[in-house]
Amino acid sequence: MKRITVLILLALLPVFAFCQVYKFRTTDFAYKEKNNGTWSEWSEWESSEMLVVLNITKKVLTII
Repeated sequence: MKRITVLILLALLPVFAFCQVYKFRTTDFAYKEKNNGTWSEWSEWESSEMLVVLNITKKVLTII
């Protein structure tokens, strides 16, 4: 029984090791700006083709 449990844990280890990075591809975006403590209205939607990488382990959001 111990051998089966260890084999299952070793098989699942790669899944848990790499599940903290998420990749998204954008198609459109809109933004807001903060000036002197107040937020502007949302901009119009613009087309885009960007890659967004969210790394939860390092707490980093990268836009490429």
